[in-house]
Amino acid sequence: MINDQKVLLGKAEGKLHFLRGVKSKLESDLEKNKTQLIDIEKKELLYAKTHSFLSVVSEKARKSVVVSIETLVTEGLQEILQDSNIKFKIIIDSKRGVTGVEFKLCDEETGAQLDIQKSEAGAVKDLTGALLRLVVLELTYPRIEGPIVLDEVGKNVPPAYQGNFAKFLRKFSETTGRQIILVSHEDALIEEAHRVIHLSRLSGKTIAKYNK
Repeated sequence: MINDQKVLLGKAEGKLHFLRGVKSKLESDLEKNKTQLIDIEKKELLYAKTHSFLSVVSEKARKSVVVSIETLVTEGLQEILQDSNIKFKIIIDSKRGVTGVEFKLCDEETGAQLDIQKSEAGAVKDLTGALLRLVVLELTYPRIEGPIVLDEVGKNVPPAYQGNFAKFLRKFSETTGRQIILVSHEDALIEEAHRVIHLSRLSGKTIAKYNK
């Protein structure tokens, strides 16, 4: 009888450890999903703002703005990805007084098209979203002054292109005279900064260390 109870107890303990492992995995997945959801919501908000920006301008002015955005985003993507075939396109469709806007990436060599908003390509979304933010901000009239804050932009960009992205951000900052405050864990992005501030936690306190 005692041996039977020990066997049952051992099985119960094994089941308990298993369920605890499952619980820990579910909690970890939940936190990852929450982070991904916040990231998706930020990108949707950016595209919604760009859509709104294009909707309020007149049709004549809109064409000029669209060409400017397409050109500048395309140049940025080509420079960062080192791909002269890639093109950024804004497709505007007006039906019954309602203006619809789609954002696509086109490969002129293959003819392939990628719907950025529906795509799961994190690197492309990160880069295009960052470039759109910079371009729309610069094209807004009257000009909105002040620094640009980019939080973890480029985290999905492959390491091979992070250096190009960092150089582009530095050149954009120097060309426009606008300060960019970039929060990042990526060394390749940090290396191109004019000034680096390392933040760490020690005994519940935030420690700031200045480099450059």
